[in-house]
Amino acid sequence: MAVSQKHKGFKWTVGDASNPTLALLVDNDSRALHIAEAADGDTDWNVSADTHPTVYIHSATTPATDYIKVYHDATIGYVDIVGGTTLRLLIAGTAEIDLTASAFSPAVTDSNALGTTDLMWADLFLASGGVVNFNNGNVTLTHSAAKLDIAGGDVTIASGTGLNVGSVTQLTLSDGDGATNLIPEVQALGVGTAFAGGVVAAATFNATNTRAVSPKIALVKGAAATQVATTAVADDEVIGSIIAYGSDSADFETPVGSIEFVVEDSGGPGAGAIGGSIEFNTTADGGETLTKALTLTQAQTARFAGRLMETMSVTDVDAQNNTLSVAQIAGGIVVHTSVTAGGTVTTDTAANIIAGSSGIGVMDANGQCISCHYINDGTQVLTLAGGTGVTIADTGQTIAADEAALLVFRRVSGTTVTCYILGA
Repeated sequence: MAVSQKHKGFKWTVGDASNPTLALLVDNDSRALHIAEAADGDTDWNVSADTHPTVYIHSATTPATDYIKVYHDATIGYVDIVGGTTLRLLIAGTAEIDLTASAFSPAVTDSNALGTTDLMWADLFLASGGVVNFNNGNVTLTHSAAKLDIAGGDVTIASGTGLNVGSVTQLTLSDGDGATNLIPEVQALGVGTAFAGGVVAAATFNATNTRAVSPKIALVKGAAATQVATTAVADDEVIGSIIAYGSDSADFETPVGSIEFVVEDSGGPGAGAIGGSIEFNTTADGGETLTKALTLTQAQTARFAGRLMETMSVTDVDAQNNTLSVAQIAGGIVVHTSVTAGGTVTTDTAANIIAGSSGIGVMDANGQCISCHYINDGTQVLTLAGGTGVTIADTGQTIAADEAALLVFRRVSGTTVTCYILGA
């Protein structure tokens, strides 16, 4: 039933005896309350009847077309800006927040924060393809299917804060001594081969075949306790280490082997002048201490901590004469057991010796050498002769019965080799 004229307007109403209140009642036909200047009282507002009580606040300039419409439909409260483009929220007369058809933003750049240190939002939900844009494109964080792209700047993670891939649990290793805790700030953890979190790949794609464009693992050390300070390192200082650890059922701190890069410069490093060596370390069975096994020095020589072991194959020859083939030379040991009169050992050609055998003994630069032990286990005297392109340094040199010699073949050029006979 429609509300009578006498019941419209400001009325004193009683919801219950203890809660009387003042109400502004509208009719059941238009259900509208218009707030406008007195001069606009005869304006045709040209709006349809509302379903729910609705308040219209009209502008003074074009009141019939520019207004705010406020109402509630029992589920959602509505504020509709009609004839305008922006809903603006002011605090103490200062514009703070703007809402338009396409954006929700501060009214002035960098003037308002989303949350505070005390009052924080629970979650932020962005649609597919959403962008977090810093300073008008200076740095952007862009979503696409199953990935995020960062563009415009670097990603910096503070010291002491980790970057973990594949797990929220960090590994604790050692600094290489098997005991002192070390927690790497960057960790990639995976399970099996299907989840390759434990694999870190560095790749470049370029037609140039030089070191300049190759992928790199760069280990850098300065001698000062200040980041990126260029204080020079010292002789015998370890510059970088690659260490492999294994679980010993108690922890992951036990190293099994390492490669270390060490300054080798007795005169002291200088600008653009640092000598270096590479040290290879292993851990003995039953221990957790790395021990130096091999050093490649700055002079490009190799120093072994223990005995140098070399696997060689033996070729047995039971004939008066022998053509010492490149395969026999690469094998390392030849045992000649003939009991006839004196015999001749003729080397393979220089071209074959330089090419090596099955990838062994290849000499691809002048001055390189390959050696072979030749054992005369027979009763004859053996005389060495050179094949095509091979010169015997000691012409007429022989290997007596029950004696041995070390034959050293040195590449002189791309087509010539010299054979040196040692120990005969």
